[in-house]
Amino acid sequence: MSKRTIIILGIVLGFFIAVPISLRIIKWKSENRGVVVNHWRVSFRTGNFGNNYLLRSAIAVHSLGNAIPEEAMFFHGFFDHEGKKLNGNNQYIIHFEPNELPPVDAFWSVTLYNEDGYLVDNSINRYSLSDRSDGLQFNEDNSLDLYVQHKAPNEDNQSNWLPTPKTEFTLTLRAYMPKTELLNLEWKIPAITRITQ
Repeated sequence: MSKRTIIILGIVLGFFIAVPISLRIIKWKSENRGVVVNHWRVSFRTGNFGNNYLLRSAIAVHSLGNAIPEEAMFFHGFFDHEGKKLNGNNQYIIHFEPNELPPVDAFWSVTLYNEDGYLVDNSINRYSLSDRSDGLQFNEDNSLDLYVQHKAPNEDNQSNWLPTPKTEFTLTLRAYMPKTELLNLEWKIPAITRITQ
């Protein structure tokens, strides 16, 4: 075998080894960037990557780019309140205490994605819930429960239902024009509480 053939084979082999390893590193970084608040991850370096190409790649797993935190904050939920991966075989609640919705000057939303970062087809064509969702039902004490599960909840709670796939999924809470208490993390995002196993 010639030296040239060995070099070419080495380059090809290196490519086939490097690509899957690189993709695993980027996926790991996307799930382990920023700070953790109640098992959600939020990064304050979005929109201002500098030469941090690993962070830029990790953010590109979920979106092509992000605004700076003063314009929008993105909380990524990969895990429930016990640190277990979100999975459509379980049922979850996100409970906002009275007067504890995300403090924003614009709006907030919670969007569900499959494990590859795509929206999930579902029978009611609902991909997110937000302060602008029609018919969002508050509890008697003015708290708010969002139901994240595969099967529809009881009829009284269906307007607050975010359908999941039967497999692993992720959630993103977006807070547009966050107020100071959100930027300083004085407001704590509620955990994603698993209510069934």
